[in-house]
This record gives sequence, C-alpha cells and structure tokens, in this order.
Amino acid sequence: MRHISTHGWSHGFFRGLGFPFMSYGVVNSIFFGVYGNTLKALTGGDKAKATYSDIYWAGCVGGAAQLVVGCPVEVIKVILQAQLPNGTVHPAGAATYFRGPVDSICAVYRHGGISAFYRGFGVYAVRDINAASIYFLVYEWLYRQLVLQHLTDTHGVVASFVAGGFAGMLSWLPVLPFDVVKSRMQADFSRGTYDSVWHCVGHTYTTGGMPAFFAGIGVTMVRAFLVNAVTFVVYARTLDLLG
Repeated sequence: MRHISTHGWSHGFFRGLGFPFMSYGVVNSIFFGVYGNTLKALTGGDKAKATYSDIYWAGCVGGAAQLVVGCPVEVIKVILQAQLPNGTVHPAGAATYFRGPVDSICAVYRHGGISAFYRGFGVYAVRDINAASIYFLVYEWLYRQLVLQHLTDTHGVVASFVAGGFAGMLSWLPVLPFDVVKSRMQADFSRGTYDSVWHCVGHTYTTGGMPAFFAGIGVTMVRAFLVNAVTFVVYARTLDLLG
C-alpha cells in the first residue's frame, strides 16, 4: 500500500477505475436481470415462494450469463491496475505503459485477437458461477432471518444492507484463490510467464505457498462488504420503486 501511495490517488489507488466504472453497469444489469428472470421462471412468477434450490440455480445462471461481457472487462481492468508508472514492472514489459482503456484494448487485440480478451476464462467462470450461487443464497437466507426477527426497518433497507454485505464477503472467501490465479494470468497476457492454468497455480504456490492464494484477503473482505451492502440496497429499493 505504501508503494502504491507514492504514485498518488489517480495513478495509485484509483488506477484503472474508469473502465470498470463505465462497464460494470452493463455486467451487473445482465447478472441481476438474468437472476431475477430465472428465479421468476422457476417459481412460476411468484418469487416469494422461491426455495433455496431455486435461488441456487438462478444464481448459477445469472453468474454464467455475464461471463461473455464480464471477462473482457476483467482483463482490461487487471492490466490497467497491474501496471505502475515511472518504470515499475507491469504486464506489457518495461517499454510499454498503457495510458488508458482504449490503449490497452488495442494492445490486447493486436497481441492475440478476440481470444486474448478471454485469457483465464475457465478460472473466471468457476469463480463467478460459484460465487454467484453463494452470493444469492446467503443474501436471501440472511435477509429472511432478519425480517423474521424484526431486525430491520419497514422498507427492509437495514436487512438488505446487512445481508448484502455478508453475502459479498462469504461469496468471495471460497473463490479468492481462483481470483488470484485469474488475475495473474490476465495481467501476464503479453509476457507469457504462464503456459496454462496449472502452470500458474504451481508457480504461485512455489513462490508464495498457500498464503499467496489469499493475498489481499483483508482488503477484499472490507471491499466486498461495503460494495455489496450498497449494491443490494440499491437493487432492492429500485425493484420496489419500479413495482
């Protein structure tokens, strides 16, 4: 963190923010939209009667639906966040520094065509499909418990906030090793350090042991709680307002 802070806010902590900020709206609209419609189809239109099995499968479908759009977004985000200015080692090597998403998109395409935007897709799919099923299961279970125990307000905002936060944390925890491997492979798109997923797994273990697969877990958990708490509050309130 100290090393990142030396590059300031725009080139340090908020590096690569613009592209996911613009694109995650599309990814999440697919994710939540497909989840909601799948759950509606499984329950015959009455989501209040949804079983946990219905929620699980709807979560899996929602997680799978956004992969085609989400993977390229992840690739560009990881590449931009992995590089640091002023000669610091970054994905494309010491001679290249990407000025922004357009520059990195062009470079990725020149390097490997469309397929380069799906580097690490298998690991990404395992991460997101499993995380999505856990995400909605935890949220729905905890939300229902809070409502039953009257530990929320009349609009359910408190329940959505708490359930969303814990859903984010508990969905990230088991898939964090997959995220580490995915990010390493995507950040390495032009150097060719890793020949395959298993090569990346082996290299990660050899250089850092098991702790390497849980790098940044503290920051990830804090981020997961806050981001998903707000996400579910906005999601639930928006559905209420739209009827």
